[in-house]
Amino acid sequence: MESAPRLLRKAQVLERTCLGRTKLHDLIRAGGFPAPAVYLSERLPVWRESDVSAWIEARVANSTGAQRASVVERMTAQRRSQRRAAPRRTTLLSAESA
Repeated sequence: MESAPRLLRKAQVLERTCLGRTKLHDLIRAGGFPAPAVYLSERLPVWRESDVSAWIEARVANSTGAQRASVVERMTAQRRSQRRAAPRRTTLLSAESA
């Protein structure tokens, strides 16, 4: 006997994929994310866990070391620029000795 597929509600899909609601809907409309497998009621879409897992695995497999390095480089540069832009705090001690 075959076991029934595990179904995920929207909140579970969003949590597993780290997507926001709008991005999820945009991806579904563009064909970049599987549509809900079924609607349990008029406003209750559910996805097969296997479909969501396959989408995640495909994203991981398609990411390259260069893409990951690019993201890290961008974040590092952003942090550096934020540090430079932040005003320096002066302490009472350093103000007296000046």
